[in-house]
Amino acid sequence: MKSVFALSLLVAALAATHANADAPASLKSLRVCADPGNMPLSNQKGEGFENKIAEVLGKAFGSGVQYYWRPSFERGLMRTTLSEGNCDVWMNMASDTEGAIVTKPLYRSTFVFAYRNDKGFGTFKTMDDPRLDKLRIGVYQVSAVRQALAQHGVMANTVIHYLSHNGDLVEENQPSYQIQQVIDGKLDIAAAWGPMAGYYKTIKHAPLTIQPVNTIDNTVPLEFDMALAVPRGRPDIAKSVEQALTDRKGEIKKILDDYGVP
Repeated sequence: MKSVFALSLLVAALAATHANADAPASLKSLRVCADPGNMPLSNQKGEGFENKIAEVLGKAFGSGVQYYWRPSFERGLMRTTLSEGNCDVWMNMASDTEGAIVTKPLYRSTFVFAYRNDKGFGTFKTMDDPRLDKLRIGVYQVSAVRQALAQHGVMANTVIHYLSHNGDLVEENQPSYQIQQVIDGKLDIAAAWGPMAGYYKTIKHAPLTIQPVNTIDNTVPLEFDMALAVPRGRPDIAKSVEQALTDRKGEIKKILDDYGVP
C-alpha cells in the first residue's frame, strides 16, 4: 500500500503450513464475545469490522456466529467471558494480554490526530507544537496518546472522555464519539485510536484529516498489535482460528481496508 494510512496487516505472517482444516467440535457453533456498543469495532446490529471478521470465521467453520455480548470496559472481562466458557473467541485483544491464549496478530494500528480538513492545521511534526497547548483536544480516559500528550505538558486544554459501560444504549458514551464532536466543531482535534477515526472518514465520509502520531513521538508506545483471544487450555481453538484467518486473509484485509483502519 502506498498511503501512509496503509494497513500494517500481519495476517500474512500467520503460519502458512496447513493444519487439519476441520474445525474442532467446539467451533461447530462459533460463540463470539463482543462489545454490544463500541463502533466501529462492534455492535449488536453487526455493523462493526469485528462483526464482519467474525462472520468470515463463521463461514470458514460452516457454523455461523452466536454472540455473547459484554461491554469491554467492565471489570472482570476475562473471567466473565472466556474463563467462564461463555464464548470461544474474544474479537479484540492486545497481543500482549495475559489471562488467555492470544492468536498471532490480526492487524497493527496506531493512535492518530483527527481534525476537520477545513481547519487549516496542516501537519503536526511534534507533540511540542505550541498549537497543541491551545486547541481543544479530545482524549480517552485510559489511552496511550493521552499519556504521551501529558508528558509533553498538554493537559489543561484536553477534554477527557470517561469510561462508560452503556455505549450500546447511549451512542455518545462510545469512545469513538469524540470523532463526531470534531466533525460538529465541539473539539478541534480528537487524539483517538486510529480505527475509530478511519471509520468516520471512510464509511461515514466525514471531512477529516487523519495523522498517525506514532511517527511524531516515541515517549510511550502508540502503535499496537491487535489479535483474537481464546480460552486457556484450548490451543485447538487457537490453531483452528489462526488457520481460518490465514485461509481468509484476503477477505479480512478487504474489511479492514473498507473500514479505513490506519
